[in-house]
Amino acid sequence: MRSLVILRGSPASGKSTWIKKMGLENYTLCADTIRLLVESPIIVPDRKHRVISQKNDNYVWQLLFELLEKRMSRGEFVVIDATHSRSSDFSRYNKLCERYRYRRYYVDFSDVSIEECKRRNSLREDYKRVPENVIDKMYSRLKTQSKTSGWIEIDKNNFWNEVGMKLFDLNHYSKIHIFGDIHGCYNPLKEYFDNNPYSIDEMYIFCGDYIDRGLQNKETLLFLMELAKNKNVLFLEGNHEKWLNYYSLDEYENIKSKTFLNKTMPEIIDIDKSELRSFYRRIGQVAYFDYDGKTYLVSHGGISYVPDELQLVATEQFINGVGDYNVQIDEIFLENERDKNVMQVHGHRNTFEIDGNQYSVNLEGKVEFGGFLKVMILEKGKLPSMAKIKNDYFGKPEEINKFSECRAKITNIPMVEQLRMSRDIREVDLGNNISSFNFTRNAFYNKHWNELTCKARGLFVDTEKDKVVARGYEKFFNVNEKRETELEHLLVKFKDKITCYKKENGFLGILSLVNGELFLASKSTNKGEFADYFKKIFDESGIDKFNLITYLKNHDVSLTFEVIDIENDPHIIKYDKSKIVLLDIIHNDYEFKKEPYEKVVELAKLLGCECKTIYKEFDDVREFHKWYLGNTDEEDLTKEDIEGVVIESSGIMTKLKFPYYNFWKFMRRVKEQVAHKGTPKLSSLFNSTANYFYAWLKKQDEETLSKDIITLREKFYSEENSNES
Repeated sequence: MRSLVILRGSPASGKSTWIKKMGLENYTLCADTIRLLVESPIIVPDRKHRVISQKNDNYVWQLLFELLEKRMSRGEFVVIDATHSRSSDFSRYNKLCERYRYRRYYVDFSDVSIEECKRRNSLREDYKRVPENVIDKMYSRLKTQSKTSGWIEIDKNNFWNEVGMKLFDLNHYSKIHIFGDIHGCYNPLKEYFDNNPYSIDEMYIFCGDYIDRGLQNKETLLFLMELAKNKNVLFLEGNHEKWLNYYSLDEYENIKSKTFLNKTMPEIIDIDKSELRSFYRRIGQVAYFDYDGKTYLVSHGGISYVPDELQLVATEQFINGVGDYNVQIDEIFLENERDKNVMQVHGHRNTFEIDGNQYSVNLEGKVEFGGFLKVMILEKGKLPSMAKIKNDYFGKPEEINKFSECRAKITNIPMVEQLRMSRDIREVDLGNNISSFNFTRNAFYNKHWNELTCKARGLFVDTEKDKVVARGYEKFFNVNEKRETELEHLLVKFKDKITCYKKENGFLGILSLVNGELFLASKSTNKGEFADYFKKIFDESGIDKFNLITYLKNHDVSLTFEVIDIENDPHIIKYDKSKIVLLDIIHNDYEFKKEPYEKVVELAKLLGCECKTIYKEFDDVREFHKWYLGNTDEEDLTKEDIEGVVIESSGIMTKLKFPYYNFWKFMRRVKEQVAHKGTPKLSSLFNSTANYFYAWLKKQDEETLSKDIITLREKFYSEENSNES
């Protein structure tokens, strides 16, 4: 925790011995230890003797303070072992303590007599001994120099009683409310207080993460800042509060969160920064208290057990939790603290949206995604209870308030007119009243995704009848590409069986029956080179056209194919021949609906064509999660035969590209840069294969560099293997 303890005393006064006795070696920065790291003991000319050199002390103290600040940035408990004989020695720590909100303590060893110090010094290893005149000088200074104000003196014989984490008694409160992550969602917070009015006789503890992601950051902060004026309210620090701190200090260079910079900061720009700084100073890290005969430990991130000295746990671990985000800390805490009269309460992480257990309770409710604000209620004589307030105000602001496209759905405006009204959708007239609608490049690059722009993707409409005649998929996204497809969000939404279909590496072909004739299109048109590639491979595929036309006449659907053209459009994954693979049967309707996989398999057999295949299936979301973590290691380049998977469950479609594909897609861009005499950013070459391949590319002639990435990759590996043999 955020405590700095400096030791004050002459050489040989017992500081190092005391550190060992207290078990603080791993928490101590020692000036002499750093001196020995910089320079080994040196021989002195007066006698057969070695000493610790102090000629490098400027660098030694520079290094010590660098290490100190590094530890302070994580909220580590820190002890400084040095003499600290001058008053100025205290003041040099003050700025850092204020910067990182540290409590300042010192332990004084000047009560040890000078005679005893000299006696102990004589018994030391030769290099640790200091001249007696140095002890005289230090001792005199320690007795005459005043101690700086703002520092608390701690009795070395009663250290842990004075510095250790104390168990607070909150039994004088009639009720305790413990709030989970709020994330700028004011509405459910206000609703809770509307139903449970603030009372001075009750205690309120907030677990952190008050801002970011939600739509009401300003309202939330103003409400909490007003509440913070009361003594019966305790705020704990979450991992998002640091951005608020940096902002209040005008340290914009330290703000790494795009969410805060692009969304939260503009919302709170009118709030006085001095008030934000004052609010942040009110924020603690952990609540450790007794209530109604039970011990409670409340933090943001959750820890795995209650150590004997909570004070020694770094603040960073209370804030971010022990282990990574996906560790099921509640289960671990249960095993470690079973049969003990202690309960942990935390927020921050909740991959599988559980409330925890009787020993460890999870208050993260995905409120910013339309989930719940969770509040644990403790009341004397009653079992702990949980309130859950649904948040109905979430998403991107423009999706709720601004885009006319989102509101047009509830009007009587024909869909074709809604599409035409959108500035982010492009219409191409294909003749015979048939138009294709597709999102614009601007919409793509600026991520203007809403119901209409996602729908306008390979959408072919008879504009006179306002009828879909052919269509592909609505725009769907990679895992973690946007908020709705973040892994943690998906794990909550996946309620049914999770099916992963092998994603082939080609381009999309759309086939339908328009005006009684086969209609083949790609890239939002039935014209152009890609449509021609599709038609050629389709004609050569041997598909039963009679059964195909019959099926399309009877069902009013479009068929989607992955088109793999190894001659005209080689991608990343190698195929032996060009082919088309039937992906899905999609109804010709504005509302996206497709037939189940079993129907796709049946149709593929009827037509005599290849069908998409199931790569993996999971009945348990935890098994899926385990598989996901094992297949997203960027260093793993083993899955050479597959681009990735399309994941479907509970009406949700998302996709996952495997590391091998991502790596060689990136190296294809590097290849193009080299071919055009450019130089890629070398720091982006993140592994040895990337560096070796880049070096190899630079040796190739123009003709070689004009080849596709598959050909170059094979040549590279072939030459590499021959060199090894």
